[in-house]
Amino acid sequence: MSEKPSKRLVEQRIRNRIMDSMNWFAEGAQAVRRMSAQEFFEMFYDWVDDENPVWPWPKGSPGTMTPPEVDAVTKILSVVNAAVADIGDFDDDAVIASGWLESISPVAKATLNLMLTRGCFDEDFEELEPSNRIFEATLRDNLN
Repeated sequence: MSEKPSKRLVEQRIRNRIMDSMNWFAEGAQAVRRMSAQEFFEMFYDWVDDENPVWPWPKGSPGTMTPPEVDAVTKILSVVNAAVADIGDFDDDAVIASGWLESISPVAKATLNLMLTRGCFDEDFEELEPSNRIFEATLRDNLN
């Protein structure tokens, strides 16, 4: 039987998933080709969604994020919302041809760089400050 994770541990994991989505956004067209346009956007909206009734962004942002991190993610949410509204169809080719990936990528890179300043949290143990150097190194390698 598995234990139910604490709220803090869940928030640590959510912050890491947001960072992971920034990594994919930073990659742009290559990421869309490797997954799909639908998944490309949905993996972000799973964690950051201003229309989510359970944890609307930014009010429902995890306590593991600093105010500047929340602001940075809010900026990318705005860009992603505009892109999704403009594109309408999640067809891979349409998303790539839209030019929106070129607008999303630099904002995602800046957001990820900001979040990497603190690093990534452990996903199994509660901690006050991030210490997951393995996940952090993976994100940094993918960013370069």
